[in-house]
Amino acid sequence: MTGTQRLHDATCDVWDLPQAGAAGDLHPATGTDPATDRYLATIAPAYGVLGRVMAQLSGIFLLALTRDGGGPGLHLDHGMYTIARDQLAEAQDTVASVTVPETARRHHAALDNLAAQLAAAARGIERMAARMSGDEHARRDVLRHLAEAQRLLIATAEPDAGITPVDFDNACCSCAVRKPTA
Repeated sequence: MTGTQRLHDATCDVWDLPQAGAAGDLHPATGTDPATDRYLATIAPAYGVLGRVMAQLSGIFLLALTRDGGGPGLHLDHGMYTIARDQLAEAQDTVASVTVPETARRHHAALDNLAAQLAAAARGIERMAARMSGDEHARRDVLRHLAEAQRLLIATAEPDAGITPVDFDNACCSCAVRKPTA
């Protein structure tokens, strides 16, 4: 995209993203097995962190794509990037150390893949920053990793266990849990 910035054509392969639902059934049943419930309770915070890292890396990638061509480049010493990398490492540690019951093997593998996709996207962003420019191949590579991570984030959601990409607990005033006043 040299010269005038434009959107990709409708026939460009950058739009060939993974199909939603392609991961199959990943959901361990909640409430039927104490080991599965413990797994879900342990993994829920890591899932939330992976969702935040996804948002942070996507924002950083967007900054990399929209920065002025004559600008100073993408600087990854920004606090948001450092926090995203630290949180990703923490989530990867949690995912790696959790006890996984047989009923949650596929779910756990998908979460592990989600973390790996985010790590690959971060490495791609780092390569783009090191070159001070992102060639089209590098951009597509990061975009594919982020798209796959998003697909996995949605596929591994387990609303019955409070594992969702968006917190709907207070989605509207009539649904919010009200605490009794003294």
